Amino acid sequence: MAIGARFAILVSMKKTRKLRAQRGRLPDRSSELLINQRILWATRDELKAEILSQGEKVSGEIKAISSDIKKVSADVQRVIALVEEQENRNSAVLDGYQSLHDRQDDLRNEFGELRQTVLDFKKFSK
Repeated sequence: MAIGARFAILVSMKKTRKLRAQRGRLPDRSSELLINQRILWATRDELKAEILSQGEKVSGEIKAISSDIKKVSADVQRVIALVEEQENRNSAVLDGYQSLHDRQDDLRNEFGELRQTVLDFKKFSK
């Protein structure tokens, strides 16, 4: 609020208080208030300017939050790509382990057969 408008309002309030003291009551009608249109318009303009500045401030904060959300979204996409790549690597490793396990089972079976053959030879050789 401009200093001039504040001063004019203070002067107007003092005059209103004088009237109230003289009459012992508040004014009944707005026409009895000692305020002029210049003060009213100045106050209105100041309020509008303050509202607009707050709107611009909120708009700036919204843009900052939007920017942060875009950064987080990009980070999430990067993590998703890394997880998919790791999943592919894990799949290849698991396939390798499965192949190794199958080969180990084959060797265990062959060893069992070989052992049985050796035991059979021992029986027949006696």
